Amino acid sequence: MKTKFISSLSHSEKVLIVPIYTFKKSLFTHSIPQDLVKVISAPFKAKDFECKDDEMYTINGEQKLIFISLGEKEKLDSAKVRNAFANGFKKAKSFKKKTVAVFLYAELEKFAQEIAEGMFLSDYEVAKYKTGEGLEELKKAEIEEVIFITKDEKRFAPALQKGLKIAEAVNAVKEMTNAPANILSPKDFAEKSQKLAKKYGYKIEILEKKALQKLGLNTLLAVNAGADKEEQEARLVILKYMPIKNQEPIAIVGKGVTFDTGGYNLKPSKHLDDMQGDKAGACAVFGLFELLSQLKIQQNVIGVMAITENLVGPRAFKPADIVTSYSGKTIEIVDTDAEGRLILADALAYANKNFKPRYIIDLATLTGACVVALGDRFAATMGNDDKLNKLLIESGKRTDELVWELPMHPDFDKKTKSKIADLQNVEHGSGYMAGSSKGGAFLKHFVDKTKWAHLDIAGTAFTHDPKPYEQDRATGFGVRLLVDFLENLK
Repeated sequence: MKTKFISSLSHSEKVLIVPIYTFKKSLFTHSIPQDLVKVISAPFKAKDFECKDDEMYTINGEQKLIFISLGEKEKLDSAKVRNAFANGFKKAKSFKKKTVAVFLYAELEKFAQEIAEGMFLSDYEVAKYKTGEGLEELKKAEIEEVIFITKDEKRFAPALQKGLKIAEAVNAVKEMTNAPANILSPKDFAEKSQKLAKKYGYKIEILEKKALQKLGLNTLLAVNAGADKEEQEARLVILKYMPIKNQEPIAIVGKGVTFDTGGYNLKPSKHLDDMQGDKAGACAVFGLFELLSQLKIQQNVIGVMAITENLVGPRAFKPADIVTSYSGKTIEIVDTDAEGRLILADALAYANKNFKPRYIIDLATLTGACVVALGDRFAATMGNDDKLNKLLIESGKRTDELVWELPMHPDFDKKTKSKIADLQNVEHGSGYMAGSSKGGAFLKHFVDKTKWAHLDIAGTAFTHDPKPYEQDRATGFGVRLLVDFLENLK
């Protein structure tokens, strides 16, 4: 999408978004042109527009005016700004004009990134596969250019452009996560990663079936055993961004199950139709690498994405199987639908052994228990380092990608022990109790003493109750969180 800046209103703007808030219960109008003040003052006095959070007032004349409320100035924060501009931009799209103008003033400068994120994140279109009249209707609503009207271009432009880049990366993650398995297979994912590496000059390594067998990544291969086509075969994709000499890297590990049937512990049919979204963790890692070079992040980062399908078939792994993981630990398969922790076990152990990271963070749509505990507004974090968990929680607050810490009690670790092998992937009988924490306790066995955090994004990566800047289905959760974490890490 094109963007440009002009310094003053021309009154020829067909669609104009005007942010406004209150200060001491009166409209704050010092920075708004008087003709716009006159337009909005009358409905405010008549209480047709009270300038409350999430409120809009639209004047549908020859010029479409959209006044978006930011609420009270004293309570203004980044989440409110992001939501308000998302709502305003979606309203602007409804007028089906190719250009939208946005009026900005100095008091909003510190929220410039959130302004851009709200607008451009809300612009993503879920209906990617429509044809004919349906496609033509979507094209009519496409906005091709945004004009920012401000006297402070030099102060606004860098953060607005950063917000645009972040939104574009997150929207790409949404598209990847939403893509069905016949559109984005493990092979397709690896090929997209190769193109990404070439685009930004990253080093990349892709371990395919023979390499995985030789190295002994057997839990990843076990989950993949039901695959009967070459494009469905497992891959371990490794991306490297290393701008700083002699700095220990941070490993970001993502679960990438391009479709999850549950295996022989087959999922109920009502839960199957969203299971292309079980690759959201790996997609978030991919999205992060879209931004590391663009934003010149000053941290060495290794991305490790474990990509597979979990299918049913004559060669598929089964309950009661015993698998020897890359770490050497043996695992009793109690439930084939607890496949995410199995592929992460090998990915985490591989990252830890081969890259000696100072931190490991993994992202995974791991457990339904997390959704029950925290819903779709909070991801769970747990791990072996309190400082790392706190840093992630703080980044969540700044980005509105909220994170809540769940406990890692020694009792949960006991529940990961098998009577016939070293570990069991799910506890017999009562694995559903504290299920998210027990999933984390299982993963802990594969990071040794490295500082590590596990982000269970099962509730936040996919939604049917979207925030203003989200859409139904994939949210792209994790990308903005990790960018903020890396930028603020000392």
